[in-house]
Amino acid sequence: AVEYVEKVIRLNVPAGYYQMGVFLEQGIGVKQDKKAALAYFRKAADMGSPQGQLSVGKNLLRIDDPSVRPRVLPIAESALKCALGQGLAEAGYELGIYYEITIKDIQKAMRAFQDGGKLGHNQSLFKLGKIFRQGEYGIEPDPQRSTCYAGLEAASDADKTKTFPDLDRICPLPPKKMPG
Repeated sequence: AVEYVEKVIRLNVPAGYYQMGVFLEQGIGVKQDKKAALAYFRKAADMGSPQGQLSVGKNLLRIDDPSVRPRVLPIAESALKCALGQGLAEAGYELGIYYEITIKDIQKAMRAFQDGGKLGHNQSLFKLGKIFRQGEYGIEPDPQRSTCYAGLEAASDADKTKTFPDLDRICPLPPKKMPG
């Protein structure tokens, strides 16, 4: 597999760089090297790979060195936004968690979860349902919205390919009113 991926890299295909990053990160067929893995993910991301962008974003968000963190957070956010813009649902969830936990901006977090939910991301729909069920972060409890997201989460559970492109109409975020 490593030889095949090396051939794909020689052809300058983003998926090859991403896959080599996975091999290096996990030590599959090569010596484990997380720093080198990030370099391969970054190359894939720079070439437009949404999986590479997601990996870069997630890896950079894990850096907790206070001297480096302020410089890498904007790159992580940008990478996740790019991956989400290319339809990678998990990027919406990761971006939402970043806004919720690190930035502490629940409005941005809910928008990111909503965008992930449109793409059928189960955890994003769960997060939104929970926020409205429990009234977290100063958001008023809203049983109707919570039930709406829970129903879509169940539909996503039942069919992993299901997406909700009209989510903003079905379960709009406040201040929009819920449909009748």
